[in-house]
Amino acid sequence: VVVRVLEQGERALGAVDLSGNPRDALSRLIESSWLLTSQAASIIAAAEDELPPGRMQELHTDPAARVEALIERGRSEGVFRTDMPTSWLVTVIHQILHGAATEISIARLDPHDASERITTTILAVLDAPSAQETNNSAGQRGSGPSTSGSDSSAVQALSEPS
Repeated sequence: VVVRVLEQGERALGAVDLSGNPRDALSRLIESSWLLTSQAASIIAAAEDELPPGRMQELHTDPAARVEALIERGRSEGVFRTDMPTSWLVTVIHQILHGAATEISIARLDPHDASERITTTILAVLDAPSAQETNNSAGQRGSGPSTSGSDSSAVQALSEPS
């Protein structure tokens, strides 16, 4: 059952237009992905308990490759950050999508708000830090995250090693 669900999802995601600006393309992909993730959450959760450890990762190979290629394109265009491994960023996106599905299932996230919240969160994680933010963060190492009000500064501060 889970293989069929993931194959149907892969067909739907394969039809998403990923051309143009990487941020816009990723937004379109997130819109399609979160709906599929939310709809299949209970089936995927059950399968994770039954399948061998690497099987779920294997079943997510094509969607992960699509996101990885999009992140790489965004990096080469200077849109997405380059200070973290692509594989880590793909994992974070995957976890945000599944976390949102959980939040919806326990009624802590309204499905009507999900797409915007997920997209905003993921883009904040992926956005390339500006030169000023990079310089400010370098001067703040060891003093904790900035409280200047910039979401991307906070994300960057949280992602830097202590």
